[in-house]
Amino acid sequence: MALAVAWAPGRYRAEPGIQANLRLLRSYLKREYASQPLLNRIVVLWASAKLPGLLSNQEKRRLVESIVKQQQPDGGWNLARLGTWQRSDHTPQQTESDGYATGLVTLALARTHAHRARTMDAPGSKVIKIARMVRGGPIPSTRSAIQRPTPVDS
Repeated sequence: MALAVAWAPGRYRAEPGIQANLRLLRSYLKREYASQPLLNRIVVLWASAKLPGLLSNQEKRRLVESIVKQQQPDGGWNLARLGTWQRSDHTPQQTESDGYATGLVTLALARTHAHRARTMDAPGSKVIKIARMVRGGPIPSTRSAIQRPTPVDS
């Protein structure tokens, strides 16, 4: 819901008719924030780019630190490490980086510019550098910023 309101077109967020519900949404997100898995907190970070007041600067810094700690050596993120759920068949979760988690984290960091102070010097920052290139930011100075996939032997 926060993303829908945050990224709604035009001046929807400023409409008088939704202000009471918007206050309730902000109150709920603030009250429940600390008990949420990292995945949900990342979504709140993304929404905070357009909905001011969802997170304090200190909460953003702590969240970025938590996100960076979960970053894989290849620069991506793994969905299973961003939450506390189990598969219904109880098989082990995958441990390698996946597109959903990496895309979500990259988008949230890029939209909020929260990565500037913390993750650009972090190991595996290739994903963030690529995100900056995609959204028109400066191009990294070395070609090593783009990691090519390694072929998998059959």
